[in-house]
Amino acid sequence: MRKTSVLMSYIEPPPEQSYVTGDDTGGAVMTVSWLGQTFTTGASYNLASIKIKGGRAGSGAQPGTVNVAIRATSGGIPTGANLSTGSFDADSTPDMTSYDPEVAEWTEITMSALTLGASTKYAIIVSNPDGDNQNYYRWGSDQSSPTYADGEEVYSSDSGSSWDALATADMMFEVRS
Repeated sequence: MRKTSVLMSYIEPPPEQSYVTGDDTGGAVMTVSWLGQTFTTGASYNLASIKIKGGRAGSGAQPGTVNVAIRATSGGIPTGANLSTGSFDADSTPDMTSYDPEVAEWTEITMSALTLGASTKYAIIVSNPDGDNQNYYRWGSDQSSPTYADGEEVYSSDSGSSWDALATADMMFEVRS
């Protein structure tokens, strides 16, 4: 009798929402400068993780912990308290003096439990409380030809107290169930 080996491979299911191509610059996330990306759900699902693409700014930069959150939106702008949170150590992301899509890496952040409602706009919020002008996280962005139709980049220059939308840019992200 012959033994047969079976190779099993895991194929990651596609994200629920994403924008993953065209990154041509990286937005600085630091103490008071926060970035976000709005997205609109199709069906309702349980959030598991968020992926973002980027790296740390400059040679030897130590941005520390980067926080990722989901917030509700009103008029396309983040509002209210965090609905779900996660974090990662940006000190282990690639060094980039300027944003380089070939060097930037995807980081997956496990998020706290949240059921996202169907056909609802939410915002991914990225903050870096210990970041400064020399030590910060760069989140990849498409500012030359953004095509994500279900949301847009949002930014805050006062630690998330107020927000503005930038309809001419989309951040690199994946929302996973």
